[in-house]
Amino acid sequence: MAEARRRVTGLLALFLLLALLPVSADDLQSLAAEYRELRKIKGHYAGGEYVESVDKFGGRKHEVMAQLGTSLGDGSFTEAQVVELMGPPDQFAEPGNPWWSLIRNSEGSERALLYYWRGGHDLLYFRVHAGKVIGSDWWMAYE
Repeated sequence: MAEARRRVTGLLALFLLLALLPVSADDLQSLAAEYRELRKIKGHYAGGEYVESVDKFGGRKHEVMAQLGTSLGDGSFTEAQVVELMGPPDQFAEPGNPWWSLIRNSEGSERALLYYWRGGHDLLYFRVHAGKVIGSDWWMAYE
């Protein structure tokens, strides 16, 4: 049990480290294109069969989204640039919308762009103020 816990902790630390590495403009374009392709795959949480690359914690879709979240959520991108790179969000969260009360760190934001990782079960969101992305974070159901 302790060995398994150490292994999981190590994998989480590695995943977080990879997500925080800087991404070049070319890499950002490649990651965004890869995300758009992975987004088309209907995994378990979207009503399809389990697909490890899209459904697994630390799977490729999760990795790509984490890198995009870190890069595009650094305060130097606009909402339009995020949408151009990643495609339209799956949903918006705005004051009065049920998602608005669920997402964290909405202070200073007018709305958030929600991108599903595993259906509406887990997602990456970008906080937006005056057309500028001011941060990103994750919402997870933890079921």
